[in-house]
Amino acid sequence: RMLDLLRMAFALALIVIPGIFINVLEVLTLLVRPFSLRRYRELNRDLVSLHWPLLVWLIEGWAGVRLKLYGDKLPANETMIGILNHRSDVDWMIGFALCGRKCILGALKVIVKTAHLMIPVFGLMEYFVEFIFVKRNWQEDKAALERGLLSLQAFPKPFWFIIFPEGTRYSQKRKEANQSWARENGKTPLEHVLWPRAKAFVMATQTLKGTADAIYDATMIFEKEVTFFDLLKGRGNTVVHFHVKRYDMAQVADKTDGELEAWLDERWLEKERLFEVFSKHSSFLLPELENERPMKSHYFVVAWIAFTLCSLLVILRSLPPISWDDLKHAFFVIAGLTFVGILMLISVLRQTSASKKKSQ
Repeated sequence: RMLDLLRMAFALALIVIPGIFINVLEVLTLLVRPFSLRRYRELNRDLVSLHWPLLVWLIEGWAGVRLKLYGDKLPANETMIGILNHRSDVDWMIGFALCGRKCILGALKVIVKTAHLMIPVFGLMEYFVEFIFVKRNWQEDKAALERGLLSLQAFPKPFWFIIFPEGTRYSQKRKEANQSWARENGKTPLEHVLWPRAKAFVMATQTLKGTADAIYDATMIFEKEVTFFDLLKGRGNTVVHFHVKRYDMAQVADKTDGELEAWLDERWLEKERLFEVFSKHSSFLLPELENERPMKSHYFVVAWIAFTLCSLLVILRSLPPISWDDLKHAFFVIAGLTFVGILMLISVLRQTSASKKKSQ
């Protein structure tokens, strides 16, 4: 247990300390916004692109999660809408690893719950790169989603806009409730995925059909599900299989809202069939894509460690002689701030874990 705590402390420190530095620079970019919104967005995109490779390293380098891709290749220079099934609490982080293969990480846009704003470091980053925050209440979320999508029309390209249309994680309890809803509404009960909620997808497609080049439908299957704590401990040894299919925006641009909803339902029926194939054969019966290598996130790890140590050395050398009492006061202040930050992070994670247990 002590080893796990040390590993978690190391992983958190490696991500949080550089993150605080990036947060400070993000706040300073507010000085640019009144003069150039485009430049403000480019600065924040580039800033988080310096930090989020650490999350890719956490997933693939530290925790040992491996991604295998099948089907159509991911785009290198396309603006796209991505639709994925929702399997776990760390799906959004797995998305970072996927995006890191082809896209600038700061150009990743995701619809997330407002609770993400409470996560130290990450919440502020997501705010500055203009993630769309929702409460999972359509009456309240509709206006926020519309504002966020309209702002993306003028966002620097390329970018990836990711949606989890199911709106909630898959669990046994939610599956049973979804199957009951399907029977009442004349739909086929699904075993491996939840019927999607189409409103956000329809609004996104109608708003961005002149901006996005394509829709990418990705089906995500974990060999073994992992939690955020598993990732921090470096014990997330699993494989995540992605089946990717590309649809040119021209194929859906002229569809009505009702036709888009039916089109999305068809994609989820395909996901159900893919799960059935995978459960029988432990494979999609397709060759794994070649040259879809992970980003070289370890370079960022080495660079951030070197930068942090050099910064500390410069600060210490520039300070006047410090008395023992001053050193103790500084230690307690830093320890207190760190403790508060960890408590906030643990609080958010416990709420998420409790919600997950309640849904099972």
